[in-house]
Amino acid sequence: MPLYSRGNKDKGLWGFIKLGRTFIFLSFSIFLYFTTISCTLKYNVWRYETGNFIKISSQSTLQKSQIIQPLSIDDLDGDGALESILLTKNNVEIVRDGQSVWQSPVEWQVIQADITDLNHDRKPEVTLLLWRAFKPWPIDSILVHPGRIQTFQNKDGRSCHIILVGWKKGYYREVWAGSALAEPLRSFITVDLTGDGFQELITLESIYTDKETSPARALTAWEWNGFGFNLLARVKGNFHDLKVSLAPDNSYWILTR
Repeated sequence: MPLYSRGNKDKGLWGFIKLGRTFIFLSFSIFLYFTTISCTLKYNVWRYETGNFIKISSQSTLQKSQIIQPLSIDDLDGDGALESILLTKNNVEIVRDGQSVWQSPVEWQVIQADITDLNHDRKPEVTLLLWRAFKPWPIDSILVHPGRIQTFQNKDGRSCHIILVGWKKGYYREVWAGSALAEPLRSFITVDLTGDGFQELITLESIYTDKETSPARALTAWEWNGFGFNLLARVKGNFHDLKVSLAPDNSYWILTR
Protein backbone atom coordinates (compact mmCIF):
# COMPACT_ATOMS: atom_id res chain seq x y z
CA MET A 1 0.00 0.00 0.00
CA PRO A 2 2.30 2.80 -1.19
CA LEU A 3 1.75 6.29 0.19
CA TYR A 4 2.62 9.27 -1.98
CA SER A 5 2.83 12.42 0.13
CA ARG A 6 4.22 15.92 0.28
CA GLY A 7 3.92 18.94 2.54
CA ASN A 8 2.61 22.39 1.79
CA LYS A 9 2.92 25.22 4.28
CA ASP A 10 -0.41 26.70 3.16
CA LYS A 11 -2.46 23.52 2.79
CA GLY A 12 -0.97 21.29 5.46
CA LEU A 13 0.01 17.68 4.94
CA TRP A 14 -1.63 15.58 2.32
CA GLY A 15 -0.96 12.45 0.30
CA PHE A 16 -2.27 9.61 -1.79
CA ILE A 17 -2.67 5.97 -0.81
CA LYS A 18 -2.90 3.65 -3.80
CA LEU A 19 -5.24 0.66 -3.47
CA GLY A 20 -5.21 -1.13 -6.79
CA ARG A 21 -6.70 1.33 -9.29
CA THR A 22 -8.08 3.57 -6.54
CA PHE A 23 -6.27 6.58 -5.07
CA ILE A 24 -7.35 7.84 -1.65
CA PHE A 25 -6.50 11.49 -1.06
CA LEU A 26 -5.63 12.34 2.53
CA SER A 27 -5.83 15.91 3.85
CA PHE A 28 -5.39 17.44 7.28
CA SER A 29 -9.17 17.62 7.70
CA ILE A 30 -10.77 16.14 4.59
CA PHE A 31 -10.96 12.76 2.86
CA LEU A 32 -11.54 12.77 -0.91
CA TYR A 33 -11.68 9.58 -2.96
CA PHE A 34 -10.53 9.39 -6.56
CA THR A 35 -11.24 6.39 -8.80
CA THR A 36 -10.36 5.84 -12.44
CA ILE A 37 -13.49 6.08 -14.53
CA SER A 38 -15.12 2.96 -15.94
CA CYS A 39 -14.88 2.58 -19.71
CA THR A 40 -18.16 0.60 -19.80
CA LEU A 41 -20.34 3.70 -19.41
CA LYS A 42 -20.39 6.62 -21.80
CA TYR A 43 -20.47 10.00 -20.12
CA ASN A 44 -21.07 13.47 -21.49
CA VAL A 45 -18.37 15.84 -20.24
CA TRP A 46 -19.22 19.42 -19.31
CA ARG A 47 -17.03 22.37 -18.40
CA TYR A 48 -18.41 25.44 -16.65
CA GLU A 49 -17.69 28.79 -18.30
CA THR A 50 -19.20 31.94 -16.84
CA GLY A 51 -22.95 31.44 -17.00
CA ASN A 52 -22.87 28.30 -19.14
CA PHE A 53 -22.16 24.58 -19.23
CA ILE A 54 -20.16 23.69 -22.35
CA LYS A 55 -20.10 20.08 -23.57
CA ILE A 56 -16.45 19.43 -24.34
CA SER A 57 -15.51 15.82 -24.76
CA SER A 58 -16.15 12.12 -25.31
CA GLN A 59 -15.19 8.79 -23.77
CA SER A 60 -11.58 8.84 -25.01
CA THR A 61 -10.78 11.89 -22.85
CA LEU A 62 -12.60 10.50 -19.83
CA GLN A 63 -10.06 7.70 -19.46
CA LYS A 64 -7.50 10.29 -18.29
CA SER A 65 -9.74 11.76 -15.62
CA GLN A 66 -10.55 10.79 -12.05
CA ILE A 67 -13.95 10.68 -10.41
CA ILE A 68 -14.23 12.56 -7.13
CA GLN A 69 -16.44 10.70 -4.67
CA PRO A 70 -18.60 12.62 -2.17
CA LEU A 71 -17.16 13.34 1.26
CA SER A 72 -18.64 11.31 4.12
CA ILE A 73 -16.04 11.72 6.92
CA ASP A 74 -14.84 14.94 8.58
CA ASP A 75 -14.56 16.74 11.90
CA LEU A 76 -18.07 18.17 12.04
CA ASP A 77 -17.97 19.62 15.56
CA GLY A 78 -14.45 21.08 15.43
CA ASP A 79 -12.97 19.07 18.31
CA GLY A 80 -10.31 17.29 16.27
CA ALA A 81 -12.10 13.91 16.10
CA LEU A 82 -13.81 12.56 13.00
CA GLU A 83 -17.51 12.00 12.48
CA SER A 84 -19.08 10.11 9.60
CA ILE A 85 -22.50 10.07 7.96
CA LEU A 86 -24.53 6.94 7.32
CA LEU A 87 -27.53 6.86 4.98
CA THR A 88 -29.79 3.83 5.39
CA LYS A 89 -33.34 3.42 4.09
CA ASN A 90 -33.85 7.17 3.60
CA ASN A 91 -32.63 7.94 7.12
CA VAL A 92 -29.28 9.61 7.81
CA GLU A 93 -27.19 9.49 10.98
CA ILE A 94 -24.10 11.36 12.12
CA VAL A 95 -21.88 8.77 13.79
CA ARG A 96 -18.96 9.24 16.18
CA ASP A 97 -16.98 6.36 17.67
CA GLY A 98 -19.67 3.97 16.50
CA GLN A 99 -22.46 5.91 18.26
CA SER A 100 -25.21 7.90 16.60
CA VAL A 101 -25.05 11.56 17.71
CA TRP A 102 -27.74 12.90 15.37
CA GLN A 103 -30.49 11.30 13.31
CA SER A 104 -32.82 12.77 10.71
CA PRO A 105 -36.52 12.98 11.64
CA VAL A 106 -38.52 9.89 10.68
CA GLU A 107 -40.85 11.98 8.50
CA TRP A 108 -37.96 12.99 6.23
CA GLN A 109 -37.23 10.84 3.19
CA VAL A 110 -33.51 11.51 2.69
CA ILE A 111 -32.29 10.77 -0.84
CA GLN A 112 -28.67 11.93 -0.53
CA ALA A 113 -26.32 13.12 2.22
CA ASP A 114 -22.80 14.52 1.69
CA ILE A 115 -20.40 16.59 3.79
CA THR A 116 -19.88 19.99 2.19
CA ASP A 117 -19.34 23.68 2.92
CA LEU A 118 -22.04 25.17 0.71
CA ASN A 119 -22.70 28.15 3.01
CA HIS A 120 -19.03 29.18 2.82
CA ASP A 121 -18.44 29.49 6.56
CA ARG A 122 -15.28 27.34 6.39
CA LYS A 123 -16.99 24.71 8.55
CA PRO A 124 -18.15 21.32 7.26
CA GLU A 125 -21.88 20.63 7.29
CA VAL A 126 -24.04 17.74 6.13
CA THR A 127 -26.03 18.64 3.03
CA LEU A 128 -29.26 16.68 2.75
CA LEU A 129 -31.45 16.21 -0.31
CA LEU A 130 -34.82 15.10 1.01
CA TRP A 131 -38.58 14.95 0.64
CA ARG A 132 -41.04 15.87 3.37
CA ALA A 133 -44.63 17.00 3.75
CA PHE A 134 -45.25 20.28 1.93
CA LYS A 135 -45.55 23.41 4.06
CA PRO A 136 -46.50 26.84 2.67
CA TRP A 137 -44.54 29.92 3.61
CA PRO A 138 -45.45 31.06 7.16
CA ILE A 139 -46.08 34.54 5.78
CA ASP A 140 -48.90 33.16 3.61
CA SER A 141 -51.26 33.53 6.56
CA ILE A 142 -51.11 37.33 6.28
CA LEU A 143 -50.55 37.84 2.54
CA VAL A 144 -53.34 39.18 0.36
CA HIS A 145 -52.31 36.76 -2.40
CA PRO A 146 -50.79 33.69 -0.70
CA GLY A 147 -49.82 30.37 -2.21
CA ARG A 148 -46.86 31.34 -4.38
CA ILE A 149 -45.20 27.96 -3.78
CA GLN A 150 -48.42 25.91 -3.64
CA THR A 151 -47.50 23.96 -6.79
CA PHE A 152 -44.07 23.01 -5.40
CA GLN A 153 -45.22 19.54 -4.32
CA ASN A 154 -46.09 16.18 -5.81
CA LYS A 155 -49.48 14.49 -5.95
CA ASP A 156 -48.87 13.04 -2.48
CA GLY A 157 -48.37 16.49 -0.93
CA ARG A 158 -44.61 16.09 -0.49
CA SER A 159 -41.97 18.61 -1.55
CA CYS A 160 -38.24 18.46 -2.22
CA HIS A 161 -35.72 20.39 -0.09
CA ILE A 162 -32.02 21.06 0.44
CA ILE A 163 -31.11 21.29 4.14
CA LEU A 164 -27.74 21.92 5.80
CA VAL A 165 -27.15 20.28 9.18
CA GLY A 166 -24.14 21.34 11.25
CA TRP A 167 -22.70 21.82 14.71
CA LYS A 168 -23.81 25.09 16.28
CA LYS A 169 -24.02 26.26 19.90
CA GLY A 170 -23.20 22.86 21.29
CA TYR A 171 -25.36 20.52 19.24
CA TYR A 172 -26.30 19.46 15.71
CA ARG A 173 -29.09 21.48 14.12
CA GLU A 174 -30.38 22.79 10.83
CA VAL A 175 -28.05 25.67 10.00
CA TRP A 176 -29.96 26.40 6.80
CA ALA A 177 -33.16 24.95 5.39
CA GLY A 178 -34.62 25.88 2.05
CA SER A 179 -38.35 26.07 1.42
CA ALA A 180 -39.92 23.74 -1.13
CA LEU A 181 -37.92 23.70 -4.36
CA ALA A 182 -39.63 24.86 -7.54
CA GLU A 183 -38.06 21.91 -9.38
CA PRO A 184 -37.28 18.78 -7.34
CA LEU A 185 -33.74 17.41 -7.50
CA ARG A 186 -32.61 13.91 -8.40
CA SER A 187 -29.04 14.33 -7.14
CA PHE A 188 -26.33 16.87 -6.41
CA ILE A 189 -22.57 17.26 -6.25
CA THR A 190 -20.41 20.06 -4.85
CA VAL A 191 -17.21 21.47 -6.30
CA ASP A 192 -15.45 24.79 -6.77
CA LEU A 193 -16.54 25.49 -10.34
CA THR A 194 -15.63 29.18 -10.39
CA GLY A 195 -12.13 28.91 -8.89
CA ASP A 196 -12.86 31.27 -6.00
CA GLY A 197 -12.04 28.72 -3.30
CA PHE A 198 -15.69 28.06 -2.40
CA GLN A 199 -18.02 25.24 -3.36
CA GLU A 200 -20.91 25.54 -5.77
CA LEU A 201 -23.97 23.27 -5.86
CA ILE A 202 -24.47 21.28 -9.06
CA THR A 203 -27.78 19.46 -9.46
CA LEU A 204 -29.99 17.39 -11.72
CA GLU A 205 -33.53 18.81 -11.80
CA SER A 206 -36.83 17.17 -12.65
CA ILE A 207 -40.48 18.22 -12.22
CA TYR A 208 -43.00 17.19 -9.60
CA THR A 209 -45.18 15.24 -12.06
CA ASP A 210 -42.30 13.04 -13.29
CA LYS A 211 -41.94 9.42 -12.25
CA GLU A 212 -38.89 8.49 -10.17
CA THR A 213 -37.57 6.44 -13.09
CA SER A 214 -37.84 9.33 -15.56
CA PRO A 215 -34.63 11.11 -16.58
CA ALA A 216 -33.83 14.46 -15.02
CA ARG A 217 -34.65 17.43 -17.24
CA ALA A 218 -31.84 19.89 -16.49
CA LEU A 219 -28.25 20.20 -15.27
CA THR A 220 -27.85 23.29 -13.07
CA ALA A 221 -25.21 25.10 -11.02
CA TRP A 222 -25.95 27.31 -8.01
CA GLU A 223 -23.86 29.71 -5.93
CA TRP A 224 -24.36 30.66 -2.27
CA ASN A 225 -25.39 34.33 -1.89
CA GLY A 226 -25.28 34.64 1.89
CA PHE A 227 -28.82 33.48 2.63
CA GLY A 228 -29.66 31.13 -0.26
CA PHE A 229 -28.57 30.16 -3.76
CA ASN A 230 -28.41 32.04 -7.05
CA LEU A 231 -28.56 30.21 -10.36
CA LEU A 232 -25.26 30.23 -12.27
CA ALA A 233 -26.08 27.98 -15.24
CA ARG A 234 -28.75 25.63 -16.57
CA VAL A 235 -28.75 23.31 -19.56
CA LYS A 236 -31.83 21.27 -20.49
CA GLY A 237 -31.76 17.67 -21.65
CA ASN A 238 -32.19 14.11 -20.43
CA PHE A 239 -29.87 13.12 -17.57
CA HIS A 240 -29.54 9.88 -15.61
CA ASP A 241 -26.32 10.31 -13.63
CA LEU A 242 -24.16 13.06 -12.15
CA LYS A 243 -20.49 12.98 -11.19
CA VAL A 244 -17.52 15.33 -10.99
CA SER A 245 -14.02 14.50 -12.14
CA LEU A 246 -10.56 15.95 -11.86
CA ALA A 247 -9.30 16.73 -15.36
CA PRO A 248 -5.65 16.34 -16.44
CA ASP A 249 -5.12 20.11 -16.10
CA ASN A 250 -6.52 20.02 -12.51
CA SER A 251 -9.74 21.76 -13.50
CA TYR A 252 -13.10 20.11 -12.85
CA TRP A 253 -15.38 18.35 -15.31
CA ILE A 254 -19.05 17.57 -14.74
CA LEU A 255 -20.05 14.12 -16.01
CA THR A 256 -23.58 13.11 -17.02
CA ARG A 257 -25.26 10.28 -18.88
